[in-house]
Amino acid sequence: MDADEEESRLESARTARLRLALDRLSALDRHRLAIAVLDHSLPPATGIDGLLGLDFLRGSVLTVDFQAGRVSLA
Repeated sequence: MDADEEESRLESARTARLRLALDRLSALDRHRLAIAVLDHSLPPATGIDGLLGLDFLRGSVLTVDFQAGRVSLA
């Protein structure tokens, strides 16, 4: 699959998004309280479970180890 095909697949997945206020969001062994998120469902074929933005990551160090296939947040 080339980049244009991937972009087209994601482009077709765009739908209305719902802004939600969560009491708690947990990922990568970190927790954020009272955080706003956008609910956006993508087709299973994208292989994307979710996307963490700066609201969640700010103030942390994100390490991506491609060789080991790991992501960590400190």
